[in-house]
Amino acid sequence: MERTPFSLNDVLDEVAARLSPAAADGSTRTFVSVGEGVPRRLTGDPERLRRILIGLGESALAGMDADAIAAVVDGLGAGSDGARQTARLRFLLRKTGAGMTCEEAVGVLTRFLAAAPAGQSDGADSGSPRELVDDLGGSIGIASEPGHGFVVAFSGEFGVEIGTANASDGRGNSASRRDPEARIRMPDGLEHIRGARILLAEDHPVNQNLTREILTQAGCTVDIAEDGQSTIEAVLSRGGSYDAVLMDVQMPIMDGFEATRQIREQLSESALPIIAMTANVLGDERERCLAAGMNDYVPKPIHIPDLYAALIRWIRMDEAECRLGAGPSATAGPAIAGSDASTVTLPERIPQIDVESGLARAMGNQDLYADLLLQFAQTNESLGADVAAAIAKGDLELARFLVHGLASTAGNIGAGDLYAAANELEKAVVAERAEDIGDTLAAFGERLELTLDGIRQSGVAVNNRPARLGNGTAPLDPDNAAHVADRLAAMLEDQNLAAHAELDTVFEMFGGRGQDAQLQRLKASLEALEFREARVILAGICKEILT
Repeated sequence: MERTPFSLNDVLDEVAARLSPAAADGSTRTFVSVGEGVPRRLTGDPERLRRILIGLGESALAGMDADAIAAVVDGLGAGSDGARQTARLRFLLRKTGAGMTCEEAVGVLTRFLAAAPAGQSDGADSGSPRELVDDLGGSIGIASEPGHGFVVAFSGEFGVEIGTANASDGRGNSASRRDPEARIRMPDGLEHIRGARILLAEDHPVNQNLTREILTQAGCTVDIAEDGQSTIEAVLSRGGSYDAVLMDVQMPIMDGFEATRQIREQLSESALPIIAMTANVLGDERERCLAAGMNDYVPKPIHIPDLYAALIRWIRMDEAECRLGAGPSATAGPAIAGSDASTVTLPERIPQIDVESGLARAMGNQDLYADLLLQFAQTNESLGADVAAAIAKGDLELARFLVHGLASTAGNIGAGDLYAAANELEKAVVAERAEDIGDTLAAFGERLELTLDGIRQSGVAVNNRPARLGNGTAPLDPDNAAHVADRLAAMLEDQNLAAHAELDTVFEMFGGRGQDAQLQRLKASLEALEFREARVILAGICKEILT
């Protein structure tokens, strides 16, 4: 069998491009998702793989209605063939919509096996579809139930390029230190989501700040909900003003699955797209997302092009709306730059952290990334002890919730080993494997402490530019001052790191009016990421000056 090096992402892009014209009227959408940890640089026969996937997709689309065709790639295991590393991958081709009878499902495979070779070059020696599957050491099957869509599963074995098992050839977790955009290939169509209003349902401050920054750079307006119940209230109270909801699946009070089910009682999938955001460690979680009524999902840790691509797929805005909300991003792609409001100390290397990966996820914004690292270290100081205590009390649901949240934030800052340890512990907790939980908990706790120590001892810092106090001689416009204070209060409520930059305006406006000591306390609280205390101090300042 041929062992040509190839990019899995490139093959999947070609498959999606080939299948999309089959539904040119827009009634069927094609999208692709690759599970975290699946190697992207493979060796094998990319041409045969491409033909199989295109052939299956075209056979599935022929003669039936479909809302969407989704290609999902999972890893089934790894091994070695002499000096060669191998990976067995499963490709799930899912059609959402009405589903099929058993006879119709068999018909899909029959059409595929009987079809002429799909997508071959002129003069190429392709072999029959069955031979294509056999050549890849593959197997194929189909499952369907009327009313529930269908799934075609194809698995095959591929080599993994030595030293690149986790590489992502341009769309993965690493980026050039000097030019973080160099290996990030943004999807086409970003102009179609500028001006979109997004509700982000996410309870972890690190993920909130990172996702908000990514969406803002694309010209979107972002609101935050910290649990499922708040998400429902925001959606239903604002009369369908949101263009999409990004829904974390694990949240306190009410999880994303239940929140989606309740929203779907009022709003259909076409009326309000809901896109799941999940750390995706369990094989059935994607199926649960679709069953709950979500349109799509993107994996955590966040990969910027995948997040943008999902929004582009589902948000429907006319040209006037896009222009209205375009803002500073209207003429170009997402900006990649640091804030000019501070100077940052960001070492080239931090123990346990892939700095290049984390910086790429922060769109190259060194100030943002440094803030995320510091916030991660602060908010997770006691998490290891909290998880151990929950397991000791037998509260496995709480333990899973804590570990699940940690996994996604660890991945976002580039703590890959901690991310893997958290995933292993979550799997053991969900499976209630008592014999495994002790060892995996110990490994997780050790990795967490190493990561936190690495950040603390690295010297990473954000040194905010000194905010200059006003002298109190300029006339104070109460309405404008209240507006500025409300804006800062909202940022503090959302634990938005952009609040640092807002201090300049507040200091200049409120300085010299008898509250200078409290303003300095406000600045110190914000620098210590004590957002709640900062809100209380701000409220006191406003009470003294504005009333």
